[in-house]
Order: sequence, then C-alpha cells, then structure tokens
Amino acid sequence: NYDFDGSIILSPYDLSASGEFYYDNALFASDYFVFQSADFTADSSLFILFDKQAVDKVLIGRNLFSILDVDEGFGSFETFTDSSGVELRKNMYELQFDLMEWDRSNQSTYFTQYGDDNGTLLSLDPCQDSLKLSASSGQYDLLNYELNVNGVSQILMSLATVIPDSSNVNILANGEIDFLENASFSVHSKSATNYDFYNAELYIHDANNFSGKATFDYVDLEGINQAIDF
Repeated sequence: NYDFDGSIILSPYDLSASGEFYYDNALFASDYFVFQSADFTADSSLFILFDKQAVDKVLIGRNLFSILDVDEGFGSFETFTDSSGVELRKNMYELQFDLMEWDRSNQSTYFTQYGDDNGTLLSLDPCQDSLKLSASSGQYDLLNYELNVNGVSQILMSLATVIPDSSNVNILANGEIDFLENASFSVHSKSATNYDFYNAELYIHDANNFSGKATFDYVDLEGINQAIDF
C-alpha cells in the first residue's frame, strides 16, 4: 500500500521526483527521489514512522540518505552530516548513528556504526537533564517501543561514572533507563581515595542523580579489607 504526491521527471537515464512517498504507516519526503522498478533512493530526506493507527509519530529521521525496497519492506538510512539524526518520539531520545535499518516485517529498526567510533543517544526529556549515552549499536522494537542498546562502556554523570553489566542498557517506552543489575560505578572525588562500588543495583533518574544499592570495599589502617553494603 503506497502512494506518491509530488512532481515526477522522466529522462532517458532515470525517473526522478520531488515530493512525498507514503508507504503503509511511513512517510518519505525529499526533493531528490530516484525511482527504480521496486525500490528508490532519496537524498536529504525526511522519514516519519507512525504507530499502527497511523496517528502518532513514533520515529522521525531528518536529512537522511534513504533507500527503500518496496517489495521486501526493508529500508536503509545513512547519515552524512551533523544535522542528520533520528528522534524516537515516544522515548524522547535523539540518536546519532551512521546507519539505521528498518525491517518492516519484523517491526524493528537497527542502529549501527561503520567504524570504531560510537554513536550517541541524547535524552530530550527535560526531567533527565540531557542524559547522554555512547553506544556501538541498538535495536528498537516497534511493538513495545523499547530500545536495547549495546556497547555502552560507561554512563558519564555529573557525580559518578556508571558501568553497566555486559555494556548493555535497555531504554523503556517512557524514556527511562531500565533497572541496572550487577553494575559498578566510581564516585567523582578530589580526594586520594578511590570510591569504587560493585554489585550495584541502580535506577538512573537523570544526568545528575541515581539511587539503589551497592558494595564498597573499605580497607582499614591495618590493610584489612571489609566489604560494606550500601
């Protein structure tokens, strides 16, 4: 189920167009469409994915180089400029990754990087004080609107650095980071003592606050180690 609204130019070389392409619950808008028999490319495009009722916007991609295989229901989106990015409206996060792939049949989108540099995830929720994550990849479930993020080596906060277990973080549909288990963190301090905690169970509230419980190894003056639970 698809439709096109705009202008089309047929030349001996290709079929180019400018306008809006509607594909089920998705919208592509660009001044630089090039159509083939079963797919198209679109430079500097806007991509909007709606919910099942085609009412609320779930995902908005801006300034993307888009490729859509209409028969397979598979889309590929690349970012080439700093103005390119993807906003997850329900989760209130802005994502910057080199590549996003949309698998319509599996109701998922995948975010990856081409090189060794990580992508970024920035919370747009004012209550989270611009909480920012760095990650190597992510998978967004379009059925429950949860984002599973991989390669999160650390979460930098104003008071501490949190290290998730297995470098994995799950962002819920409401934009909150799911409860972290078996995590560790280091408290930022100007003193000579390192305040490193482990076996942590944490709830991250925003870029400046978290709560939970953890274990700290205290070494007394005689060099005896004591594990203290907080």
